[in-house]
Amino acid sequence: MSEHQQGPYGQQPPYGQQAPNGQQPPYGQQPPYEAYGQGQGQGQAPGYGAPGYGAPGQQGYPYGTPQAGGPPIGMLAGQGARLGARALDGVFQAVAIVVIFVVVGIVQALLPRGAGVGIPTALAGIVGVVAVLLYEPFMNWKYGGTFGKQICGLRIARLSDGSALTFGQALGRWAVVIPMGFVPFLGLINVLWCCWDEPFRQCLHDKVAGTVVVKRG
Repeated sequence: MSEHQQGPYGQQPPYGQQAPNGQQPPYGQQPPYEAYGQGQGQGQAPGYGAPGYGAPGQQGYPYGTPQAGGPPIGMLAGQGARLGARALDGVFQAVAIVVIFVVVGIVQALLPRGAGVGIPTALAGIVGVVAVLLYEPFMNWKYGGTFGKQICGLRIARLSDGSALTFGQALGRWAVVIPMGFVPFLGLINVLWCCWDEPFRQCLHDKVAGTVVVKRG
């Protein structure tokens, strides 16, 4: 075999290096692209275009070229999916609150008359408030999205690199949403802002928190 013949089928040199003795990579094979947003710590969600999107082990831009400062447009969550996820979460939270107060009513009915008056109701109120306040930040931190977002195939990511949010970041994001709900029409405008926002389809709280909603891999 001459020094210019190719090596065994299927082998190739590392990307960016010349093959020894003038060898060329086998026909049809290409070196992997550098994944956009790689470098996240252990346990964090993959960045934009990291393995997990497309074929096993595939890297690169499965939804197209990243936009400046954020993910490719094809990776962004659709407005309908975002609004659907928000509606589902509202239903889940309402059902949870109803269940809590039904249980409290049953417990109150079983207690002797006059015993612990108001205590079960107060405890239910505390549990309900805590559940409402911590549901979204906890789910966004631990699982990348609430139940509604998971059902709709979405996840929350940092705009800069696509990595998962820390609990502090998820809590800060939700802390921006709460006061908006007390301003007339601002809460609704915040939720609907993703319908016309460009280029990353962010709600107002996403812009403040530096987050974006993308499709799950």
